[in-house]
Amino acid sequence: MQNSPPLALYPASHRVTYLYYLGRFLFSNTHFYKAHLCLQSAYTQCHAQCINQRRNILIYLITTSLILGRHPSPALLARPEAATLYPKFAPVIAAMRTGNLAAYRHALGPTSLHHDWFLRRGILLPLLYRGDVLVWRSLARRSFLLTYHVPADTTTRKAPTLDLYALLLAAQLCQRTLEAQVAQQGRKLQPSMGLISGSLMPDITDVEAIVASLVAQDLLHGFVSHSLKRFAILGAKQKGGALAAGFPAPWGVMKNRAGAGEADVPGWVSGSGRPQVRMGGVVNLSGIARPVGSG
Repeated sequence: MQNSPPLALYPASHRVTYLYYLGRFLFSNTHFYKAHLCLQSAYTQCHAQCINQRRNILIYLITTSLILGRHPSPALLARPEAATLYPKFAPVIAAMRTGNLAAYRHALGPTSLHHDWFLRRGILLPLLYRGDVLVWRSLARRSFLLTYHVPADTTTRKAPTLDLYALLLAAQLCQRTLEAQVAQQGRKLQPSMGLISGSLMPDITDVEAIVASLVAQDLLHGFVSHSLKRFAILGAKQKGGALAAGFPAPWGVMKNRAGAGEADVPGWVSGSGRPQVRMGGVVNLSGIARPVGSG
């Protein structure tokens, strides 16, 4: 594949189609950042009048963006191709922003009006299990905002902390909300739709393990004190405050972790080090193209 002509040599319709399916392939193999690069390029190059094609690209572009911690802008969701997508994704986006685990599970769960649509498109499970970690991060951030008091002594060396019991209380409230929603319909909470498993109520051990996992994934910056049941934030003074230090932007974390550009996407020959096309010129494919059957 590395010996193929650059993608820029092909017509726009071919480029868009190829990048869309390459993005879908990478998405199916959980390479979400690389899939995002392909889908973003496909959407950018797709003609504005191709509403259906742009909508198909946008479904997976929005999904990868949410999984990577980047929320689509209101301007994007107001475009014609996103008109039918906004009602489906809006509850998911709102729940991710606020850390409302109950609303997030409800928006993707079997009681949702759009559950079957998410399932048919193949984006239900990636959103449910990959996006869930970002909802927990938002809930931890919101709990910190509601419970932390800035010390009067500005010279104190004590690190800002989040009481894990406050986060536990918020998680248990979300669990009870989920149970109440399904009880109204005479149903039981499915194992996959509970915060931990079905109707199992989260405890302090669950919350501590989740916060430790967020720290390990660089979505929180600090450490967990097992004895005090607190999450301590590191470098608050150096980074301009506890929020900036303890809760880094997920998009930047995911992007740095992937560390990939167009040149690193398998199957995408961007043209670096390849023959250049000039108007009226001839493309020299010697050493690149090989006869059929030559191996």
